[in-house]
Amino acid sequence: MLQKDSGLQALSDFSSDMREIREAAGQGRNGSIRALDVFRHLILQLLGSMAASLDGVDVLALTGGIGEHDKALRNELTSALQWWDDVSLSVIPADEEGMIAKLCRRRSASPVSAPIG
Repeated sequence: MLQKDSGLQALSDFSSDMREIREAAGQGRNGSIRALDVFRHLILQLLGSMAASLDGVDVLALTGGIGEHDKALRNELTSALQWWDDVSLSVIPADEEGMIAKLCRRRSASPVSAPIG
């Protein structure tokens, strides 16, 4: 229950799918508006702490389902982060299966070492 009914689903009162939450927020559904507000706040909070740890940021890369496909989020982040000077925002398409295949090919191309002992 905790795994399935928490996070965005609990905040929005109906879904964990960002597309559905955005649509419902656009229709004025309070839970979805709250879920988006909390989501944005947490992203900005984490970005600020990471920027402080790294002594600045040059590029902000968004990937994965929300990072790649949520244009509204990109616009909101661009607006909220205007105070960051000269930071570019990039969208990087996720390709987990391609990366796994690449790593498997690389591993199969390297010689197998003999067991020690």
